[in-house]
Amino acid sequence: MDAIIRFLQDTGFYLFSQDGNWRCLIMLGIACVLLYLGIVKKFEPLLLVPIAFGMLITNLPGANMFHEIFFAGGHIHWDLIGGQPVTASLLADLHSQGVAENVLAPYIQQLMTAAQTTFSPEMVEQAIAAVTEEAGAAITALEAQLQALV
Repeated sequence: MDAIIRFLQDTGFYLFSQDGNWRCLIMLGIACVLLYLGIVKKFEPLLLVPIAFGMLITNLPGANMFHEIFFAGGHIHWDLIGGQPVTASLLADLHSQGVAENVLAPYIQQLMTAAQTTFSPEMVEQAIAAVTEEAGAAITALEAQLQALV
């Protein structure tokens, strides 16, 4: 009888009753609904299926796939996980370690596209114009307040 109880306690089903893991059960249900919508109903499958699969993996009790410290401040902290985001230096390191150019090409193209979009002359001019406009509005409001005080 002890062996059966020990076996049941070692299963994932037992973990659902421990430490508030009932919330994981709710998230697994939501993930199944999203999988149903993505696969059976063909409702945005390229979006819903990866999201639902990530939800399934992350919410398995005892898997410890998620910790709030990793996502503190609204972004992932790669240094705590032992990795780093995709940057030019990461791609250079991977290339120097022998990863083929054709494997890295999509990442390099994505990085270059993001840099060109972010730092294009038009975007920089728009940013300067927006900052100048906001500063002008703030100075005008300050001037109006100072005149009201005088």
